[in-house]
Amino acid sequence: MEQSEKIQYLANLISLVRSDNDVDSEEEKLLQKLAEGIGADPSSLEEAEKLASSPDFEASYPENNSLALQLLDDMLLLAHADNRLAFEEILLLRKLVEHLHGAIHGGSQSN
Repeated sequence: MEQSEKIQYLANLISLVRSDNDVDSEEEKLLQKLAEGIGADPSSLEEAEKLASSPDFEASYPENNSLALQLLDDMLLLAHADNRLAFEEILLLRKLVEHLHGAIHGGSQSN
């Protein structure tokens, strides 16, 4: 994964964590582990935090389906890290699932 992709990936995760306006210490710990897991350095995490804090931030999902599935898995882990699934988190998860569905099934439909 390229540096810019790591930053976007992490910004998506940060956006999910912040979506319910209640960032839990377990979410923060898991976010750090996930960042390390994709090989992101501290500066990438800082850039991702800046990106996710931008008022015009919108999630952007990986084009690579396996990477998008990894993002979904990581988002599910983060959403459940505080033992509570917030409505805002569900909305973000749903957007990613819809993206994946379109990527997997959209291209195979004939006109």
